[in-house]
Amino acid sequence: MTYEEDDWNESHPVPATAIGIAAILGGLYFGVPLLPHLPALYVMGGAIGAAALIWVIGYIVTIRHASSNAKLLSFLLLIGAAIVGSYYSTTYLAEQRMRADLRTLGEMQMGPSGFPTFPAGAENRGPISKLYVGFVREMVDGQHALDVELQKAGVPLLSDATALRANPALLSNCWKIASIKTMAHDAMERRRAMFRSLIKTIDDTDYPADFKRGVRASMSSDRTDENLVRMDQLQGEIFDAVQGGCTVLARRHWVAQGPVFMFSSSADLNAFSDFGQRQNQAAAEFQRIQADSLMRMREGQSAIRDAIGAAPR
Repeated sequence: MTYEEDDWNESHPVPATAIGIAAILGGLYFGVPLLPHLPALYVMGGAIGAAALIWVIGYIVTIRHASSNAKLLSFLLLIGAAIVGSYYSTTYLAEQRMRADLRTLGEMQMGPSGFPTFPAGAENRGPISKLYVGFVREMVDGQHALDVELQKAGVPLLSDATALRANPALLSNCWKIASIKTMAHDAMERRRAMFRSLIKTIDDTDYPADFKRGVRASMSSDRTDENLVRMDQLQGEIFDAVQGGCTVLARRHWVAQGPVFMFSSSADLNAFSDFGQRQNQAAAEFQRIQADSLMRMREGQSAIRDAIGAAPR
């Protein structure tokens, strides 16, 4: 392309092109964050279309009076600004959205109930945040519903002889414990399904592999499903032991001495002790799995914070 020295100065195409470039870059800066998450090529195509439209407007107003070379150079500059600006704006925005999404995992804390808690509005930060917050809420709601059923059935009374003597209704309905066990199993299956969905969402994102590994590590995802299966087995063993103990107590060969059951039958004493030992062993392993998962979660959180520069709360 050749042009005379004064071609670019004819009909003032310089200010027209500068204004056009400013409009394109400003539109990208302020407009892209307002858009839903779109592929970069879609944004780039829209920016190029807008650049062409701006050039047409500039052409009608003033550029049409410039030389052919100046018209072409003006057009190329506007298209170039659209391509470069859309690339950097979408790349920057994608990185910021990713960091905001992952910051949810870096900022979550263990609440007094033993479940993670999140900053207000964390579920709106991105796809991982939305699904993970929903995953935790499902766990919390499931545990709350389970606790309500345990209280309604009177299961906590089985550890307090005086309280059970005053409220012995459960001893006529030990079978209810089996229905609560089924409820707990169903809740664990929902938890497993949501976790698999969460991992798939992570894998389907366009986040860098290092970030994905950090996210998985924060969830102990290489062992989480296996742990959930084992925890389901253990809670089943706990409920079986509780129901067995209830059945022994239902024979009423005991008296209350404070919270302690004093048996008049050595067979019932041995059976009750055996069920108690099974319950304690299963509960201890259950707690070990939870403690190990918590430790691994904190290690993963540290890795995420290092990667995205999020300070711990």
